[in-house]
Amino acid sequence: FDKNTLIINELHRTMDGGEPMIEHPVVKARYYKSQDIWKIYWMRASGTWEKYEPHPEAETIFEVLAVVDEDAYCCFFG
Repeated sequence: FDKNTLIINELHRTMDGGEPMIEHPVVKARYYKSQDIWKIYWMRASGTWEKYEPHPEAETIFEVLAVVDEDAYCCFFG
């Protein structure tokens, strides 16, 4: 968590199963104080962030986490 942005990473083992673990960002939620809203993004394979269209906004960080947990379109964790 940095200032108004939360990034959730997924950890993967390397192909040979050794160390170190590989870290991939999968979720970004940014709080916009002027709108009092969290906007939710997912990481495309191209490395760019895109709004999570099934549910692009949330009122609380708890709602953001519920959206990530549900992952209706399998964008966050495949």
